[in-house]
Amino acid sequence: MDVFVSIKPKARKIIISDVKTRVHSSLPGVRNTRATEIQLSLYRHLLSSLIDGSVDISRLFTMLKLDPDASFSDGFLAEAGETFAQTGVISFDDLMKNNTLNVSKSLDAL
Repeated sequence: MDVFVSIKPKARKIIISDVKTRVHSSLPGVRNTRATEIQLSLYRHLLSSLIDGSVDISRLFTMLKLDPDASFSDGFLAEAGETFAQTGVISFDDLMKNNTLNVSKSLDAL
């Protein structure tokens, strides 16, 4: 199941996507989508907080022991590149140009 949440800060469009693997090809019932809705709401809240500056991204990286300049794995790039290119979210070339968690560098490159 794919779920997309869109917000438009300033002139940029941001899409938050969550992909769930399902055994059945039908969409899940309301009861089974509640957890995904909550998860995406948390993502959106975190993203909004990062954008407005109420959450310091460098502190978040430190707390989670993440290297913001580490490159994404080849497997992630292949899967994300295919999915994002098919939906028009980002081209594979742009994904390769923004191949880290470092948001400030990624935004400068766009």
